[in-house]
Amino acid sequence: MKSLGDRMKENYEIRARHYLTRRTPVIVRVDGRAFHTLTKRFAKPFDQKFIDAMTRAASDLFMEMQGCKMAYIQSDEASFVLTDYDRHATESWFDYRQSKIESLSASLMSVFFNEHMCDMGAGLLTAAFDSRAFNIPRMKSPTTSCGGRKTGIETQ
Repeated sequence: MKSLGDRMKENYEIRARHYLTRRTPVIVRVDGRAFHTLTKRFAKPFDQKFIDAMTRAASDLFMEMQGCKMAYIQSDEASFVLTDYDRHATESWFDYRQSKIESLSASLMSVFFNEHMCDMGAGLLTAAFDSRAFNIPRMKSPTTSCGGRKTGIETQ
């Protein structure tokens, strides 16, 4: 007889998994949770420590993401473009398992950001990020998804 853990995984957990489409660009967007409250004590209109921490945290996350081609940062949000079609044998990050990508990108960005803010003398923060991951058709430039966000322009 299988253990309870094995039965739970086989009969319930695996069935609820969602995978993003292979060989199609993936956008991962991390967004700061309640940063309007968190940043109240920061310099206005731009806090250099905040900007540096976001840049460094996004750079760290970029290095963790297999197949990451670019990152774009705006305010408390960072978008990353992932691909898995450089070569036929190229693997996707966590097999493009959506929940794994979203949970790890959010948690890693949170850790990296808080660490960098602390290193820069901002004190101990408990900043948190959420994340979403989705496919974007190859015929649409993945960079358009990031840049279109900046201007608020809808792209086709």
